Amino acid sequence: MLQDIRERLIGTTGKIMLAIILLLLAGTGLNYTISPAPFIAKVNGEEITPSRFDAAMQEQLGRLGEIDLTPALQQQLQRVALEQAVLDEVLVQYLTEQGYRVSDSQISDAIRAVPDFQVDGQFDRDTYQRLVAQRLGITAARFEANIRRDLMVAQYAGSLRESAFMTPGEVRELIELVNEERELEFASVSVDSFLDQVTIEAEAVQAYYDDSPTRFQTPESAMVDYLLVDPALAQSQVEVSDEALAAYFDEIKADYAAEEERRARHILLRNDEDPAAATATAQDLLARLNAGEAFEPLAEEFSADGGSARQGGDLGWVRRGDFVAPVEEAIFAMQPGELSDIVQSEFGLHIVRLEEVRAGDPPTLQSVRSEVEQRYRQSQESALLLSLQGELADQVFSAESLEDIATAMGMEIRTAAEFTADSPLPFGVNEAINAAVFGEQALSEGQLRDVQLDNDRTAVIRVTARTPAGRQPLEAVAEQIKSTLEREAATTLATQSGQALLDTLLAAPDSAFAEVFADSSAQLNEKAFVTRRAPEVPAAVSAAAFDAVLLNDALYVGSVQAPGVGFVIYRLTDIKAGDPGQLPAQQLDLTRQQLARRSADAQLNALVMALRDEASIKIGNMIEFDSEE
Repeated sequence: MLQDIRERLIGTTGKIMLAIILLLLAGTGLNYTISPAPFIAKVNGEEITPSRFDAAMQEQLGRLGEIDLTPALQQQLQRVALEQAVLDEVLVQYLTEQGYRVSDSQISDAIRAVPDFQVDGQFDRDTYQRLVAQRLGITAARFEANIRRDLMVAQYAGSLRESAFMTPGEVRELIELVNEERELEFASVSVDSFLDQVTIEAEAVQAYYDDSPTRFQTPESAMVDYLLVDPALAQSQVEVSDEALAAYFDEIKADYAAEEERRARHILLRNDEDPAAATATAQDLLARLNAGEAFEPLAEEFSADGGSARQGGDLGWVRRGDFVAPVEEAIFAMQPGELSDIVQSEFGLHIVRLEEVRAGDPPTLQSVRSEVEQRYRQSQESALLLSLQGELADQVFSAESLEDIATAMGMEIRTAAEFTADSPLPFGVNEAINAAVFGEQALSEGQLRDVQLDNDRTAVIRVTARTPAGRQPLEAVAEQIKSTLEREAATTLATQSGQALLDTLLAAPDSAFAEVFADSSAQLNEKAFVTRRAPEVPAAVSAAAFDAVLLNDALYVGSVQAPGVGFVIYRLTDIKAGDPGQLPAQQLDLTRQQLARRSADAQLNALVMALRDEASIKIGNMIEFDSEE
């Protein structure tokens, strides 16, 4: 339920970053300096903590949903999670140097707006803390730190998008390309239709098993009982009283300086229908104002902002963040009585005059309560976490059993039923816990040991059972092997059949499509103009057809293996460019904005890859990857 919360809070930036990660992995894989030291990674000297890597790993697992996590997939997810953490760090380091900041109130407002954290339409802190701890496996403080970083990236991406611009010619060319249609017909030779022609003998299954000695392995595992002291536990035990919060606010009140307010007037001219006329009108009005003509009557007559126009353009008292960036920058850059130049925003053209400036009212506890309470909780959580860790260490020293410790500390014993060295849960990929369970000094069954997982987490563990590493017996995987061999054989037959049909069509490319495939089991799709993402066309077929080039209006015949479909023969007969003139004005404007955003996203991609290439990145030995990968 919560795996998409960060994307909802920050828009599509997370998807942009994921696309960069996958592009890098597909092209080069991890290409960093490897260090034998015990850490996850360091980026320009800044360490990526195990908890941050675990959070990235959990994000990847959340994207996959319910899936069989094979060792190979586990390795790939670790690579993606590591790359995600590295790219996140290089970009945040850059933005911090550039002066980008996100306030506590911005984080609080964003989180309070998430429906998952609300009860009866109102933000509920208990629900928020419980869901973040249960579903994401992290503390609220860590979640908020993640959101702070994400909002910083989103803030920068937003500024790129606001400044992005594309000429009408560029927009036309892209619409012609993106909305292009191609006349296509194709026939699919299904792999499934050949499965009944395949027989796999027991000897073939045995041979496959014997020839794959490294497959079907089961790692050493253990059943582990444990108690975990982490920020989530500390968070659940923090209590906030009005008296304590008031005392804390008195201590930090100096952090909340009174915010300046400014009163301004503006004239707004719409420029979406006739930009040239709007600009000419704005220039004329600016000249009249500079010549001394009164602002108020001109605002009443010409401003498209009906609410303020009736008040002579009066915008009232405003603070930073109340208006779109260009207007806000003008208001806060002027002195009282000063008149701005023409200011362009997404709403049109503005002429702004600053009337007055005054210091804002000092904040009360009630006005900033959510932010103050958040800071108070974080401070109390840190102190309580240290106290709980100390108490746990004392209990391990004196208690006789895990049950005694759980009773004394009011905790619940948990069990990891099949814990392995590369398990992402419940501790993450952690060298300290792996050494205690599987290393040379591994616990004997029933023995207690406290393990410092990282700066924030301490566990007491007890191994209750062990299962040695081994290989699954043939009988356990025979059906899986048989299914694999059947599909491989059926694929070969489908390809042979499809290739014969393709040769027939290539010999007479102008033949009627239906006649060529009349005596085959191929499924035909009639000729039609289709778009790039036509749902009736398999993705692999669409990609191949839209990559093909028609020379001198000739036909184009090709084939492609389409996953889940089979061997596909297609014929391309015509290309029709997208027509911008067919788009309604509103949709054309929306398309222009979307294309500008894509241009901005491409700039962000290029920046992140450049930062990554320039960064000093070292990978420690806390994650192991297969050498051949």
